[in-house]
Amino acid sequence: MRGGQTGIALSHCSLGDGVNADNIRECLRLLHAHGYQGTLSIECEGQSGPMLETSLNWLRKTLEELGIPEEF
Repeated sequence: MRGGQTGIALSHCSLGDGVNADNIRECLRLLHAHGYQGTLSIECEGQSGPMLETSLNWLRKTLEELGIPEEF
């Protein structure tokens, strides 16, 4: 049943590698469009190292593509 109802295929994956990457991108775009200037964080559930690094790289690339500066 996992994934059939939620659309979540994996329980742990790097940010941007899952089925919701486009949704996350749109959330970032909307936050920026509405003036959000708070902190963004990445939840990694103890999976540091390569998974966290991949997630951070995806986030930075996506922010750049959307024209959102990393720091305000």
